[in-house]
Amino acid sequence: MADNEYQSLSAWSVTALLLAVFAISGLLTPLATFFFAVPSILAALFALFQIRKYQMIGRGLALSSMAFAGLLCVLIPSWFAYLYRSEADSSHLRIDFQEALQSDSFESLVGKDICIKGYPVLDSWTNEPLTKFFVSPDGDERQKQTAIEVELSPEESRVVHFEPLAVSGRLVRFHSAAQGVQYRLVNAVARKSRTPFHIVAPNPNSKWNC
Repeated sequence: MADNEYQSLSAWSVTALLLAVFAISGLLTPLATFFFAVPSILAALFALFQIRKYQMIGRGLALSSMAFAGLLCVLIPSWFAYLYRSEADSSHLRIDFQEALQSDSFESLVGKDICIKGYPVLDSWTNEPLTKFFVSPDGDERQKQTAIEVELSPEESRVVHFEPLAVSGRLVRFHSAAQGVQYRLVNAVARKSRTPFHIVAPNPNSKWNC
């Protein structure tokens, strides 16, 4: 082949690169990693086949894109797994708050150490550290019957903001004259939710969601 003969760049190698770059959005939602990274790897493989068959350029681009996408497939899920484990001790059973309410399954969890994720519910907000507050799946203060009371140990007291929380503790049952049977997490620990798992969007009609 002559030195000055034109060689076209494989479009599939460029596609592989773009998809690999888009896969970085997996840092926001982990499913995006696989949504973009897997097609990036497939595009890179097709680019390598095309380059070899038609004497095109872009082999280095395709290989780099495939390596980068593969690396993201490992690193991003590992990062989210680390964050997920940091939200609660491994001894606590992770419960989908919304799903447990809909299936009325909290009764079967009484006496167990669990972790739920939701939003704090208070009658009024304060900058003072609290040891007691309520938490609900979406933070709607008008639906207190769906909220669970949280009782933190004194050393775990914290200033409560309207933000997604991962709350872990032992679930107990108590009776409220206003609401009837309710549940409380005792000896609880509240940590900021760091992953999108087992959490719903806050209720847009909550007066605190602003």
